[in-house]
Amino acid sequence: MDISVTTPGDYAVLSPQGRLTAVGAPMLRKNVDRLLEEGSTRIVIDLSQTSFVDSSGLGALIGGLKAARVAGATSASRPPPPR
Repeated sequence: MDISVTTPGDYAVLSPQGRLTAVGAPMLRKNVDRLLEEGSTRIVIDLSQTSFVDSSGLGALIGGLKAARVAGATSASRPPPPR
């Protein structure tokens, strides 16, 4: 799984590509944590290129949301397209 990080404005976008599973979940959390440490206050997780999310991936998404709230930031996710 790859995760691209872009900053198209005053927010950061994390875009996991492929399957978000136990293998990629720690990578997602590390990216969220890094953005928060760098001072990002608005983070979007774009799931439009994510083909599958297992329980570990869901845990990483929820953990990222909680970490953002604790840091005083906001986060949102963009759902995948309908299949």
